Amino acid sequence: MKREWLQNPASTDLFTEYRKNAPNLWPQGTSTHQGFYCMTADGDFLSGTFARASNEKARKTIAAGWKQFETLAENRNWSPKPIPTNRFELTQGEAVQPGGIKLKIASRDLPRGNDERPGKSQSERDAYNVNWIDFSTAEASHFVSTTESPTAVPRAILEKLAMNTIKDNVRGQTGWKKGSFQDGQLHVRMLSTTETTRTMQVEGFAILNQPGHSIAAQIYGQIEFDTRQGEFTRFDLAVAGQRQGGTPANFRRNDPGPAPIGIAYKLYRPKQLHPKATNNKAP
Repeated sequence: MKREWLQNPASTDLFTEYRKNAPNLWPQGTSTHQGFYCMTADGDFLSGTFARASNEKARKTIAAGWKQFETLAENRNWSPKPIPTNRFELTQGEAVQPGGIKLKIASRDLPRGNDERPGKSQSERDAYNVNWIDFSTAEASHFVSTTESPTAVPRAILEKLAMNTIKDNVRGQTGWKKGSFQDGQLHVRMLSTTETTRTMQVEGFAILNQPGHSIAAQIYGQIEFDTRQGEFTRFDLAVAGQRQGGTPANFRRNDPGPAPIGIAYKLYRPKQLHPKATNNKAP
């Protein structure tokens, strides 16, 4: 990703400073800088490791970072100060619009016969990944139904959902090439309604395919909409299907399938913030 592509390029300033101060942790020509890093609030290098880190490697990285921090604190005569108690949301994407939707998404391998947690190593058996997607107020309105008869969700909205979230990122990272969305339908219908709440069912399927990789999946879920507030209060969605093949960075070279994959979606609501710290003093 290029800095000029970002809506807020300044958001990368801290890591840019860290990278400038760090030893050469990254392979030459790498397209990613993901890893496990420790730094000061000014971007001073404390410790770090590129890409994924085992529990033991993470502990060593933290210990090395803390030792370096203590050395800097002594050399620079730092003294403890109150820890800021600003509360913030750990999400990606835009702020939720009134009547809009932000979904938190988790993907994992599903059981294969009697093998409930498939994989050759513990890291593969424990693997999962998290993703996010936003729907604007206008887009979200298509998930609200006033009839018990199934109503089709526009193809563009299903394609957005499928291309951005129905993907095999369980063990790594991946994305679909333009045109990979081959077929699909998504229907919503009202199940029940009260003075304040309308409950809907969502059901459909999606098929995505590109050279060397494909997923065919069923979609099912239930939604609740507060008709007085004009807000969604529940959006539980489950996607289950077969994935096959792989992409350069999703680590399926030795596990191409076909094999089952599951993706779960849950509504994110802005009020779900970090609880306030009870002790705001530095140790």
